[in-house]
Amino acid sequence: MSVLKQAQAMVAQSRATVAHPFFSRFREKKTAQQLNRFAVDWWKAASGHKDAFVFLPGLIKDAETRSEVIHILDEEWGHGDVTKAHITLLENFLRELGIGDPDSKVTIPEIGKFGNTTMAMWRNGDPVAAFGYHWALEEVAAGIHPVFFNGLKEYGFSSEALLYFQIHATAEQQHALVANNGLWRYTTAQENEVKLLSGIQKGTDALAEMWDGFYRHVFGD
Repeated sequence: MSVLKQAQAMVAQSRATVAHPFFSRFREKKTAQQLNRFAVDWWKAASGHKDAFVFLPGLIKDAETRSEVIHILDEEWGHGDVTKAHITLLENFLRELGIGDPDSKVTIPEIGKFGNTTMAMWRNGDPVAAFGYHWALEEVAAGIHPVFFNGLKEYGFSSEALLYFQIHATAEQQHALVANNGLWRYTTAQENEVKLLSGIQKGTDALAEMWDGFYRHVFGD
């Protein structure tokens, strides 16, 4: 079995994907309180990811893979236009919900743990394992963002408020395809296989634990 197929099987068999009960519940009708909890939780999770993501290109040694990651990073930050940065677009969603300062909100410990794990992997981790972690997150993101977008668009939000989710519903699928290119490059050296799969396992474990927290906090009442 190729490393790509092994990696895809690891993700598919994990609790990190849309098969997690959190996403089944997210497809159903949500209360205003549940929408607000989700908004803050997702903003904090996305912020932690973006804070760590800036370090990943410097850690990656392969020039082509680094260039691809930089391209994604450039997209995330609006190609230099802060009003188009994805975190700014997400803030528009929170603002429409009346959430002014999400940083001041107390949320679940699983989000902080996910952010800390991601930062450790991408700032000081092994470059190959760090890319495996990135690959896992992109593979999962391609599946979950359409669920987010479809699960929010029937609530009367403006197009501006939903733009973050609309963009990611398609962009993450492209990012996952690009990440496959990097995975293939790393697998040309057999000694990278264990490190790649280790990083992928860490990524799926971190996400699965975070979805457990999301489920408890958003739908646990």
